[in-house]
Amino acid sequence: METVVKAYGLRSDVVHHDRSISSVELLTEFLMVVFRFFITLLRDQEKYQTREEFFAAVKLKRLGG
Repeated sequence: METVVKAYGLRSDVVHHDRSISSVELLTEFLMVVFRFFITLLRDQEKYQTREEFFAAVKLKRLGG
């Protein structure tokens, strides 16, 4: 989660303050988090019967459950 928060700070610098990306390493780490997220979604797509079940599970994971 820390990587996502730091990456959001990079986004804010670029979008709101017209700065260039200051940490390619952090951006790379964030993109790996995103990649793992989508791979997990694809792998587990048959696990949930409805969209509601899926989103409830994502929310639970996001909250650390």
